[in-house]
Amino acid sequence: METTILGLVSLALAIVLAGIGVAGGRKRRRAPDRRLIAAAGPALLLAVALLVRPPEQVSDWFLVYAVAGVATGGLIALARRQAQQAARDPDDG
Repeated sequence: METTILGLVSLALAIVLAGIGVAGGRKRRRAPDRRLIAAAGPALLLAVALLVRPPEQVSDWFLVYAVAGVATGGLIALARRQAQQAARDPDDG
């Protein structure tokens, strides 16, 4: 049950990150934010792993969850910095 919930939360996170990345590009009439879309990748992989893997084997995935969280957080931080720079200079990029 817990693995299903974690899998669904990770899937929702992946969808939200990718959606924000694509929507941000449409709003600015520029290319989608590839960093936010890339940040959705680890969350999506984790969601698939948690939803497919048997619950008895989920303890193996806690380390993967931590690594994916760190990777996703790092990519979000990079995207945030890029968004702040774009807000300061909207004609650049």
